[in-house]
Amino acid sequence: MRKYFLWFATLLLMTAIGTRAQATFVKLDTATQTKWQGVYGSSGYAIPLGTVSPASFGGWSVSASQTWQWAAGATCWYDPNSFTATITITDGGTHQVAFWAQDYDKQTRVETVTPAGGATQTLSNFSTGNYLVYDVSGKVTFTFTKVSGPNAVLDGIFFDPGPGSPAPTTSSPVVTLNWPASTGATGYNIYRCVGAISGPCGTLLQALGVVLTYTDTTVVSGMTYSYDVTSISSGKESAQAPVTAFTIPSP
Repeated sequence: MRKYFLWFATLLLMTAIGTRAQATFVKLDTATQTKWQGVYGSSGYAIPLGTVSPASFGGWSVSASQTWQWAAGATCWYDPNSFTATITITDGGTHQVAFWAQDYDKQTRVETVTPAGGATQTLSNFSTGNYLVYDVSGKVTFTFTKVSGPNAVLDGIFFDPGPGSPAPTTSSPVVTLNWPASTGATGYNIYRCVGAISGPCGTLLQALGVVLTYTDTTVVSGMTYSYDVTSISSGKESAQAPVTAFTIPSP
């Protein structure tokens, strides 16, 4: 009796067709201070407790627990420990985002700003205000963390065109199958059927040598596929095991 070749598969979805989420640090601006008009915010901006001018190519959210107004035109989001600001660029391009922070009441604040997957920047001696400027694509969350002083603060977010024209990074969806080695195997067969099925899948997709992975690049978004892998040993093929089904997300 032929034994079943037990296997497993993992799904790698270069999901969806979209833009890579990334924040590239551009500069620390200590010179502009409160005179941001004409320098930042040509595409949109958000001032806590103040004016919001939405950017056509993206949005923002801030998790800070509190807001504060020191004086007319001087406001901030703040938290005694840390908070996040999430920037979402929706047009597939890269745009400039500037974060404005000011130690307005001169409490010798020091705080760090860290984008997801990026390097940490430190703000200190910023009683006259500093801007951290980034080129951002996709959805990126920045974490503001107090190092010293009463809290971490953020006084404004400004959106501007990025370097060059929008250039989305796209990839087609794929399914990558991985399986454990079968003793004595000289090759493997990959079977695929459309839809989620409960029995063997009779359609041979690919005959392989002694490899333990296969990437199916012919899948279509929104479709469901069932896969099975058999081993070849001494010229004989193992029976198909129960299939594994994957549904490819729609973009």
